[in-house]
Amino acid sequence: AFYAHAMATIALCEALAMTKDDRGLRSPAQKAVDYLLSSQHPQNGGWKYRPISKTMVGDLSVTGWALMALHTARMAGLK
Repeated sequence: AFYAHAMATIALCEALAMTKDDRGLRSPAQKAVDYLLSSQHPQNGGWKYRPISKTMVGDLSVTGWALMALHTARMAGLK
């Protein structure tokens, strides 16, 4: 579910930021961020427990973890 994905993304991005290991961590971290962004609600933003459709509404706790992951990605220098 997206709780685990967001937390794993945070871990990858933190590791990248701390080690500057571009060869081993940049690509997986960027892929994790890309997947998170592609799974965001297309109109309202937010995330749910799985990729959400146009008729679903995001969940605040899952969205919070996703936003923390994106903040960590920015800190690591990812797009």
